[in-house]
Amino acid sequence: MTNDHGDTPQGTPAPRRVRDDAEYEMVAGAGVAALALPLGDVGGVAAAFLTPPVARALKFADEKFRRQSDSNVQTMLDEGASAAHLPADEFVDELASDPRRLICLVSAVEGAKATAYDDKIRLLGRALAAAAQEEEPTRIDEEQLFIEAVRRLEAPHVLLLKTIERHTVARPGGLDGATEKELAEEIGDYFAGRGILQPLLRPLEFHGLARLHGSPGAWDANIADDIPPGAGGVGKWVPTRFGRHFLQRLAEAERVEAGESDPARDTTTGFNWDV
Repeated sequence: MTNDHGDTPQGTPAPRRVRDDAEYEMVAGAGVAALALPLGDVGGVAAAFLTPPVARALKFADEKFRRQSDSNVQTMLDEGASAAHLPADEFVDELASDPRRLICLVSAVEGAKATAYDDKIRLLGRALAAAAQEEEPTRIDEEQLFIEAVRRLEAPHVLLLKTIERHTVARPGGLDGATEKELAEEIGDYFAGRGILQPLLRPLEFHGLARLHGSPGAWDANIADDIPPGAGGVGKWVPTRFGRHFLQRLAEAERVEAGESDPARDTTTGFNWDV
């Protein structure tokens, strides 16, 4: 029995059309290669779709990105190894020896590869050191949450979190924070007056670092303990306990960078949720 065209029996899959021309081979290969290189394939794709000057520039940029990424990862691992009192290779082996620690390592490497924020690289390294020294699985999971937050943030996000912390004061009954108007005015100069407050606030909220009191639909013990009902009034941003620990670790990394602290001695391990 055939279909309406009378060329293929019904219920029989149509034969695949196999192309053996050069164009098909080039594009198919380029699709695979583009997944492997950060800036795309600079071979097949470049030959097919880019002018030679652009191809050369893209290849140079790709090589430069790879060198910078490798340097970032090395710096992160050196920072972590120093804090963990281990040679860098043994430090990596220790992280790879446990499934939870290995996830921390992979996430931290991804976060370090594509950033120009030095404090972020140091924070990731020190979080790996904390994970390497932890034996309790739930503590390692906490480090994984911390690493995931760090890898998603850049310098402007941290600037905003510091600003929120600076505006937050203790009042009878709870904390009083900063309105969005206050935050926009204070960080506006940093961004030449451009209004990009919301793209900075939302990652802080998503990762549990800051909280707008009075916003609906969110509750957990961390938030409930930090911001009692009615504290600060609607529309005030305050750092959560997790956000304050983030800033504490950042301050430690900054002291180490300034030579005011010993990275092998002053490394926060785990999170003390009772303070």
